[in-house]
Amino acid sequence: MGLFRQQAINTQRPSVIGELIIPPSQWIGRTVTGALLCFVMVSAWTLTRQYQQTHAVRGITQYTQGEYAIVNQHLGEVTDIYVQPNEVVKQGQALFSLSHIASARFSKADLDAQVLQYQALHHQLENKQKELQNAFAAEAHFVHTSRSNTQQLIDNLSEQAQIFTPELASLQTQFEKMTHLMKQKVVTNPQWIQAGSQLSAAKANMLRFDQEKIQQQSQLALYTQQLALIRLKYAAQQDSLQAQITQNSAQLQALAHQRSSTIYAPNAGIITRFTLQTGQTLAAQEQIAMLVPESGQLVGTLHIPNYASGKIYLGQTVQLQMNAYPYKLYGMVETNIMHIDTASILSSNENTYQQNTLSTQVTLPKRWDQQPAQPNIEFRSGMTFTAHIVTQTMPLWQKIWIGISGNTENYHG
Repeated sequence: MGLFRQQAINTQRPSVIGELIIPPSQWIGRTVTGALLCFVMVSAWTLTRQYQQTHAVRGITQYTQGEYAIVNQHLGEVTDIYVQPNEVVKQGQALFSLSHIASARFSKADLDAQVLQYQALHHQLENKQKELQNAFAAEAHFVHTSRSNTQQLIDNLSEQAQIFTPELASLQTQFEKMTHLMKQKVVTNPQWIQAGSQLSAAKANMLRFDQEKIQQQSQLALYTQQLALIRLKYAAQQDSLQAQITQNSAQLQALAHQRSSTIYAPNAGIITRFTLQTGQTLAAQEQIAMLVPESGQLVGTLHIPNYASGKIYLGQTVQLQMNAYPYKLYGMVETNIMHIDTASILSSNENTYQQNTLSTQVTLPKRWDQQPAQPNIEFRSGMTFTAHIVTQTMPLWQKIWIGISGNTENYHG
């Protein structure tokens, strides 16, 4: 019994071979078992983690109902500002005014003199236009009255001819009866001659009516043609005067723009990115502000290449990496695809390479919540980002198995 106990004690002691100390066999077994167990747990955790296949595209935030860029057209100095940033404005509301005197080609006195000259010319042209209208009205009234009188005369002649027609028919019947009776020697020759004279006089009157009617109809056609010519002449003169008035108004407007101008809201909405100050000098074609719809929804717009459109579907998970906020500090925004256009468009990338793309929209929250130590981020229009579209999610072991087995039946990555 003591012998076995001594042997058990010896097995728990480390063996010494020269300067090398070998731990007991129990310690080695436990260490190997623990290492294997840790390896199995780490491997199981790694292989069961969800693997995401993503496709990266660029995008920009914008409003669904359209937004307008307010651009200054001419060089000038800001004199008056009528709205504040983020204020709701109506269509046609004045936003600010500019003075162009400092950059004008002429002095203020020269501009005033030219304005007076063009204003006087404008009044002259307007007076000529009124005189032309009065002259046309008088001439057209005369011709129209003469035409109406001629038409009335034609109507009277037609009525007289209708009244005289039965009498002519009666005289014609009477003459034929007198001719028959004269052949039978019932009436005398003078009576027959008298009946013929009455018939001839009646036919002469009817012929006179017809000739007068034809003459009046020719006069009516002449009046109609004359009225059309008057209208054409008036239209040509009116167009010429209107062209001169338009040109003169353009000159006045150009002179006014050389002095000052007022910029108005092209549409109703909220004015954003508006940082003007009185006395600030604006360059031509400089963007001043953005006008966004008051009730519009802010979304992210992506342009998916056609070769990747088969991987896109509604509700798909998308992770947005905002370019203005490094994702290592702020993280990424997780959202979903809310709309996919049915038709592709031709777009260009930074290298001017044209390709067909499919416009896609993703939802955006009103605020991007951050850690308590950092303020929340407000999304606004025009923010660029890189969208990582999650095209596939599967455990890592399944990804490895697909790579080994080559079974891609259910694989769309």
